[in-house]
Amino acid sequence: VGKVVLAETWGQRASRQFVTAEFYNIVVMSVSLAVLFAAYNTPQNYVTSLLPGDLGSVSLSVVYGTVAVTVVFAPSVVDHIFGEKWTMVLGGAAYVLYIASLIYVKQVVVILASVLVGIGAALLWVAQGALITKCSPPDMRGLNSGIFWGVFQLSNVLGNLAGYFIVEYLSTRDFFIIWTIVGGIGTLMLVLLRSVYMRPNQYDYIASETAVNHCHSTKDYVHSSHHHNNYNTNNSDHENNNNSNSNNTGYRRIFRNVLFTIKSVLLM
Repeated sequence: VGKVVLAETWGQRASRQFVTAEFYNIVVMSVSLAVLFAAYNTPQNYVTSLLPGDLGSVSLSVVYGTVAVTVVFAPSVVDHIFGEKWTMVLGGAAYVLYIASLIYVKQVVVILASVLVGIGAALLWVAQGALITKCSPPDMRGLNSGIFWGVFQLSNVLGNLAGYFIVEYLSTRDFFIIWTIVGGIGTLMLVLLRSVYMRPNQYDYIASETAVNHCHSTKDYVHSSHHHNNYNTNNSDHENNNNSNSNNTGYRRIFRNVLFTIKSVLLM
């Protein structure tokens, strides 16, 4: 049976290391998504007026309708296929492709790109929630979230200011070309993210406080099934309880990711 080894506090790590990998990821993710969404939100504000007919309204409806449908499946993609970093890169690429589809407007292409960016948005925001969780020790959750959302909201300020000053001097095509390039830069910046791992004292972020207290008092981890096979028959009841806790924790994590993503999409 494994023992819980509590991770050192943020302050203890910072005393040995000027910038931790976790804080580095918070900064990179904040700046990258601010750049990406400056490139996406600014053209989005103009699509209903710059695109022919009602194509802009239809496009936006398809985007957010696709997000609502696909966000339920996004946690499995993040956890079991690509991981947080590369899921965010793929999601960012979908945003860039959508902006690029507006350079030469073809209705079918724009609608298909709208579906693609809806899928990409679901993936990106679930991955963002998962990564900020991994990068936030209990004593830094509020600060890290505040840093991210503070920097991210600058995308609306700077993007719209830039759009205001350049839209009068550019053709519609050049306007979307510039924002495609900016979005590409933001997406490439996500490649700079580093791998981090969930630490034991963050377990309460994805489980109930009761489960955390039980885990800390018994000094037990919730083990995978291959570890359970090594238990003797005297521990069979304990094994069944751990299996149940593991399943419940997985459901809680997916549920939290879905709620966080819905909240994030509504704030976009």
